[in-house]
Amino acid sequence: MPFVKDQKYTLPKTCRLHPDNDVYHEQEENMIELRPMQWQCGYCKKIFRNQGFLDLHFDNRHSEKLEPSSNSCLADACGALHCDYYNSLSSKPQIQATCKLAVVEKNRHSCEVLANTCFPADHSPAAQRLNHFFKRQFCDAHTCKKKLKIFPSGSGINRNKSLIYALTLFTVIVLAIFYAILYLIKRDTNLLRKGLRRASFRPPCKVQKE
Repeated sequence: MPFVKDQKYTLPKTCRLHPDNDVYHEQEENMIELRPMQWQCGYCKKIFRNQGFLDLHFDNRHSEKLEPSSNSCLADACGALHCDYYNSLSSKPQIQATCKLAVVEKNRHSCEVLANTCFPADHSPAAQRLNHFFKRQFCDAHTCKKKLKIFPSGSGINRNKSLIYALTLFTVIVLAIFYAILYLIKRDTNLLRKGLRRASFRPPCKVQKE
């Protein structure tokens, strides 16, 4: 988590977000996104079209790489960490479901437990700052009030990433076509010049008189 690294803070082992507590931690470290729609396995270097196929590959070929000392995964904390919001950023807009107060309160409680176990406010000044930041960033948004914004400090996701890649590819293609046309014009011009130069050195044709 970038905000944890910025504070040079080390998560305690009791924190559910600690990498050692994630059964899929090692596999996650070996998921390499080369470019959009292209993922690589860090173990055997095979290429896959999307992350889903890579997940299946891990299950079938590298299941021994699961963290043996853990029996939980970060997905267990999805309710507290707004995973549904993250997923909505990369998918088509959907009709928002009716807010259920009981579910919201449960997720908010789970979020606050995460904040207090991962960043005990009485541990250090850095932990206190992170505790406040985490609750503001994640926990406060667990409410049915629409005015409160999820991730007020930013989600860290660039929603225009695909658009940037598309524009870059389009620019490269246009430049390639432009330089190809320029090359053909220059080549034809040089051929024409050579032809005219050869013609200028030829002796004039003798016209036979009748």
